Amino acid sequence: FSAALHHLVHNNVFLHYPEVLPQTVFCDPQVVLTKMTELVEYHHKLKDCPDKGVAAERDLVKFRDHGLLSVELLNKFSKHYTKGLFTPQDLVKLLVSVGAIARISDG
Repeated sequence: FSAALHHLVHNNVFLHYPEVLPQTVFCDPQVVLTKMTELVEYHHKLKDCPDKGVAAERDLVKFRDHGLLSVELLNKFSKHYTKGLFTPQDLVKLLVSVGAIARISDG
C-alpha cells in the first residue's frame, strides 16, 4: 500500500502529508485548493463590503482587517469538511505545514 501511495503522491494524483495528517489522503487534491480559494474570495468580499455582517463578529473583523483566521471562523466554512476525516483544525495544520499561513498568539 505505501509504495502505491508514494507513487500516486509523487505523480500528483493524491495529496498526502504524513508528517501532519498521517491518516488523511486527498484523493481529490482540488478540495484543498477550493478551500483556500473560498477563504481568499471571502476575504475579498469582506474587503469590498466592509460593514456587511461584520459588526458583531470579532473573528470576521480580524479576518477582514488583518487576514487572521481562527478555527471558529473556519467552522463557518463547512463545505469540504468531513467530521472525523478532515476538520478545520486539520486545515490549519496543513496550511501551517506548507507555509500558507503562520501561527500567531491570540492577543
